[in-house]
Amino acid sequence: MPTEEALEEFRLYLYEQERSAATIERYVRDARRFLAFCRQNMQEQAGDDGETLQVRKRSEKSLVLLYKDKLEHKYAPGSVNTMLASVNAFLRYMGREDLLVRHLRDQHAHVRFDRRELTVEEVRRMAACGMQSRNIAGLSMMALAFTGARVSELHFFTVESVNKGIVEIRNKGKTRRILLPRQLQMLLLDYIHNRDLKEGEIFLTKGRRPINRSNFYRSLKVLARKSGVPEEKAYPHNFRHFFARMYYNRTRDLTGLADLLGHSSVNVTRIYTADPQERYLDTLEDLFREVMPEEDKDT
Repeated sequence: MPTEEALEEFRLYLYEQERSAATIERYVRDARRFLAFCRQNMQEQAGDDGETLQVRKRSEKSLVLLYKDKLEHKYAPGSVNTMLASVNAFLRYMGREDLLVRHLRDQHAHVRFDRRELTVEEVRRMAACGMQSRNIAGLSMMALAFTGARVSELHFFTVESVNKGIVEIRNKGKTRRILLPRQLQMLLLDYIHNRDLKEGEIFLTKGRRPINRSNFYRSLKVLARKSGVPEEKAYPHNFRHFFARMYYNRTRDLTGLADLLGHSSVNVTRIYTADPQERYLDTLEDLFREVMPEEDKDT
């Protein structure tokens, strides 16, 4: 069974593969959980008197499948596939391609069941509240909602890039350009002027330190409460989803949206543009009424 040292070597391998810091942490975390599950399960299988190494080797594939089954019963398909990607990457690194498992096939990927979708009115209220109080969370939120950037990419918003109106995002060995809407650019320039920022990153705390995912998340919750928006909707990635839906509804350009979001595959982008469950339910209700009309109430 691989040790903690193997996990650290795996971390270095991912770094050399130019994976993002967030991806590296997720892969290592998921691999560590997988190994912990395997250790516990192998001990349970061994019993008090202990089994032979041959029995343990023979059960390695079944352990991986058992772990997959455990994830499937606990998490949504998208989350399961994310964790399996980490596990498969670790197994490949260890030279154990024979233990790789297939991802789950989600037959309903074109339907979105998440009820935490932000509405235009909710984003408008949060933006207005943020501008009124000159809240950095408000401007940061608008940067995500109107460019599709990830929260981990906010540090690419610099004085220099805002002045040019083009933010260059460098991630995983790739570079993509984000064009700032003119009105957003003007808001950011006004913010830069008021804070007397001369160069470098613009989204800074009061102590002039770059905001991170943790303090940004907390600030969003506060902004949501002040705006009358459900707090469960106020998490950074939801604004990236909002941008993707708005852009796709306006253009129907899935390939262009994939480029803007930095996706290497449009299959990933389709998750962002999935139609809400309610739309499909309304259609089903209409079909039912068409076939089975209500009886005349006067009869």
